[in-house]
Amino acid sequence: MNRKRDEGSSGGVTIDNLGAFDAMSLSIIAPSPLSAGMIWTGGYDGQVHLTLDGGHTWRNVTPQSLPPLGTVTSIFPSHADPRRAYLSVDRHLLGDPRPYLYVTEDDGRNWRLITHGLPTNVFSYVHCVTEDPRDPNLLFAGTENALYWSPDRGHHWYPLQNNLPHAPVYWLTVQPVFRDLVVATYGRGIYILSDLNSLEALSHAVRAGRATLFPLRTAYRFHPVAGPRAAPDYAANGHNPPYGAVIDFYLPKKPKVPVRLIIRSPGGKIIRVFLSQPKTPRANRLPSLHSGINRFVWDLRYAPVHGVSDCAGSGSCTGKLRLPPPQAPWVTPGPKGYRPIVSWDLDLTHRGPLAVPGRDTVTLEIGHSHWTRPLLVLKDPYSSGTLTDIRAQVAFSLQIRSQINATVHLINEIEWMRKTLAGIEARLQADRDHPATLSRARHLGGVLLGVEGQLFDVYLTGAREDAFRHPMQIYGRLCALLKDVEDSADYPPTD
Repeated sequence: MNRKRDEGSSGGVTIDNLGAFDAMSLSIIAPSPLSAGMIWTGGYDGQVHLTLDGGHTWRNVTPQSLPPLGTVTSIFPSHADPRRAYLSVDRHLLGDPRPYLYVTEDDGRNWRLITHGLPTNVFSYVHCVTEDPRDPNLLFAGTENALYWSPDRGHHWYPLQNNLPHAPVYWLTVQPVFRDLVVATYGRGIYILSDLNSLEALSHAVRAGRATLFPLRTAYRFHPVAGPRAAPDYAANGHNPPYGAVIDFYLPKKPKVPVRLIIRSPGGKIIRVFLSQPKTPRANRLPSLHSGINRFVWDLRYAPVHGVSDCAGSGSCTGKLRLPPPQAPWVTPGPKGYRPIVSWDLDLTHRGPLAVPGRDTVTLEIGHSHWTRPLLVLKDPYSSGTLTDIRAQVAFSLQIRSQINATVHLINEIEWMRKTLAGIEARLQADRDHPATLSRARHLGGVLLGVEGQLFDVYLTGAREDAFRHPMQIYGRLCALLKDVEDSADYPPTD
């Protein structure tokens, strides 16, 4: 090992005077984050050395119980104790695929094997080990085909696979700010396990044997940024995590009573309520719950406009239309007895407005029991808008949403009246004894259609070309206005 002060441009060992004998090469150099001059090294010959004085003197600290000639794959000096370090060694090339994972608490003088819970098979050899920088009890290890975690400093290990492919895990890093686990695999890409708070608290929840709402990490009210586009299934495309606040909670068993998640503003006003009942509109419904850790992501928004959960097919839709469009009898209401309004446009939205940044609260209700945690929502770090500007923007957006909901309600009421009149007309036409009543029913139906035509384009059939045949009415214009206000920056328009 050679220390250079000038980016390796002069002096000491160079690439030209190094041989190719692997046993003389170091595979790992790991300086301590707590003690200056404390450096651990591991070699391709399985030897582990430690210096406490920046490399002036070295001590061989190889575990005595470690079989010879393995490869040191990782050394992780602890963030909590300068005398503690973790060591992994791979001997599969020697026909020994067993896991070799050690910990020392005294500068390498004594090592303890920590492999309880790790399997012993041809894929068991360990490539890497890391420690959570905030909770020293939380460890992660990567083997030739799996990821494992330990809540008790390696005394017990458990699989942490989920949707991670069974591939070699070559390196692990915990991002200290957002506390995400970054997993580097061989051949299957890089994966991120978001928010380790739930794993940290899981062992306490399991021991207590009751439901638990885990601590919530800070969420950011980011504005979306359009990046370069590629083919949808392009192999190099990454996948961002879901937008919003990650809410993790533990259930000892699948609940048999209703479950609610309630988001409240700093002033205690309800922003959003999510329910577990199957008949709940999709936009406000919790996913299927199960025993263990459940994860739900709130998109930081208020509830969408009324009826958006009744959408079917493509496009933007809301409301329940119970009759075919004029001059288009082939467009039927559908098996549920209604069809949605489908408005094709580039600037329509039915999403609820983003909530104002602040210290919100999240409450988990299961039957008569409840748990509450604080949730800090911060504004986009790149936004120049003030909280006053954002509050005004959200208040205006909520007013628009209220007007859209009122418009949808009125459309639905008119649709019921028109459907009732259509039934009356059909009976009167078959009777033929009440021509005056039939005439008045048709006249009233025409009046209702005229009123409804001012609320939305009644000629919409669902075809994309409809948007170019007739102008948008109140409903479409309100949705477009909501989109403009919502997608604007966090400050008023300039003069």
